[in-house]
Amino acid sequence: MSEIAQFPHCDQRILHAPSECEFCDGHPEWQELRKAWGIAFTGYRPRITLPECGRKVTRPGLAFSCRQARGHDGDCLPVPEHEALPCPADAARPPGSGSDHRRWGGNKPTSAKGNPSWPAETAASRMMYGDMGGRTAGRKNTKFLLKIAAAPAGVQALFLGLKLSGAVRWPWWAVLAPAWVTAACLVVGGGIVFAALGTWGRQ
Repeated sequence: MSEIAQFPHCDQRILHAPSECEFCDGHPEWQELRKAWGIAFTGYRPRITLPECGRKVTRPGLAFSCRQARGHDGDCLPVPEHEALPCPADAARPPGSGSDHRRWGGNKPTSAKGNPSWPAETAASRMMYGDMGGRTAGRKNTKFLLKIAAAPAGVQALFLGLKLSGAVRWPWWAVLAPAWVTAACLVVGGGIVFAALGTWGRQ
């Protein structure tokens, strides 16, 4: 293979754990590579940073405390977890930051669609992908958004946007933008004309 046809998400560094995202599950070999390379899946801490199991194990000629993450699968081992590197997307655009990748619809796992516990998408994301249901994290008006989510469709359209073409949702302020620009031009243009007339009249 000399090229990669398509990454599962807009941020190419994102890769979700098996069964969390249909797009990522379409690349099982990448998911296995993440495990082999010791890189955490998107949305997870590296297992080496989790509290250790600590279970005392005694075997013939060997005694140790398990250093695997608490609740690990498989046998106890005297070595730390292999997964030591963070997800590159989480490291570069951490949750709660101004660049939180979870606020862009094209970066969310398919299992998060319609889940209000996920971060609210940006206005640009809603225009591109529609409202995917995120309502929390990084938004000061979370309670307001939850009320809008429970409101009638007409109220939601007013605040969250109008579907004018297919699945593209246009915020009401974007729909009215041409009218605002026209009004602003008229006001500014009228001011210039009146100022010019006043100057001409005093001459």
